[in-house]
Amino acid sequence: MDTTPRLNDPDNTLLKKICLLLQGGVSSGVLSFNARSGAITLLSADVTGALGYTPVDKAGDTMSGTLTVPTLTSTTAINGVDETLSGTLNIVGSQTDHAILTRNAADTQGPTVRLRKRGTTGNANAAVSNNEGIFQLRGLAWDGTDYQAAGRFQINANGTQSGSNHSSYVRWQACPPNTTTEEELFRVTSLATAQSLVSFGGVAATNPAIKRSGAGLMVRLGDDSNYAVVQTGFLQANIADASTNTSPVAFEVYHETVGGNGATNDGVSMDFRADSSTTDRQLQARIATLWTDATHATRTSHMRFTPTTNGTSTEAMRVSNAQISAQNGTVFAVAGTKVVDARQTGWTAATGTATRTTFATSTVTLEVLAQHVKALIDDLITHGLIGT
Repeated sequence: MDTTPRLNDPDNTLLKKICLLLQGGVSSGVLSFNARSGAITLLSADVTGALGYTPVDKAGDTMSGTLTVPTLTSTTAINGVDETLSGTLNIVGSQTDHAILTRNAADTQGPTVRLRKRGTTGNANAAVSNNEGIFQLRGLAWDGTDYQAAGRFQINANGTQSGSNHSSYVRWQACPPNTTTEEELFRVTSLATAQSLVSFGGVAATNPAIKRSGAGLMVRLGDDSNYAVVQTGFLQANIADASTNTSPVAFEVYHETVGGNGATNDGVSMDFRADSSTTDRQLQARIATLWTDATHATRTSHMRFTPTTNGTSTEAMRVSNAQISAQNGTVFAVAGTKVVDARQTGWTAATGTATRTTFATSTVTLEVLAQHVKALIDDLITHGLIGT
């Protein structure tokens, strides 16, 4: 038989009063008290009030306010260098997706992650200075012993940040095969409005680069330290070939037709442009190649050369395997002196015998002289310099 003394307090009124005294009179804090087991049921408001925030339910409640992560320190070595990971949010799992961001808005933006950076000087409000890192995503892979850096995407300040300068550049880095050190693959920098520079393998003037200026594009394939000058545009290819190939392809322009079915007059062209006294990017000359016969077995092409004269671009010469053809009144000159012009017409071949043997001017007869004149006329007609 249970001989434990009991309170005559069937509705726990007395115990509630005792709890109220122990709690300093906070009557809303206790929902119920079990006299037999000693269990006290608190109100949820009392719990959240003591914590200072409302915990997120693991079943999927929506959190409001700011999530502050305490400073965590890790001695994990990255490429042999210990790194202190401060304020780290560590998400570990075996699922395919570790984090999903969803934006429910009918606008042009997707889910946004904003990463903010202050300057690194002692002043907490210091502006971010030139080349300081603003943001980076870094990939680390487990090598069986430790996590090792394999590559990163990074944004750095391009000049000290201010109210009038928010310029930056973007870097991509990766580890080449069989190495453990990240190296810069390429860097994208905005030089000015509508001007950008893509540098491969870093920013050294000896590295390949692509530069956009307005609608124009400049490409550097070789080594030229003068490329830093924006106005210097060129295309250069340096080829080291120790084999017997004496003419390796340095530059190729390809016209790919739909389905690969080329036709007569299909081709490619290259324009040369420069600024005139009043207008940008004016055509100076064009070199074009076209099929005169696109049938594969008998394919034949020609080249066209079109310079600009008196503000008009007109084809001057056409070159094929069979002939070099001057166009539109073009003449052939040597040292500025015309040697071949358009055909002189009105000539017909003479009849009779043509003679090309030598003769003496003191004894030549009129008949022999006429035979030599006929030979000259025949030859000039054959060359095409004169004719009907």
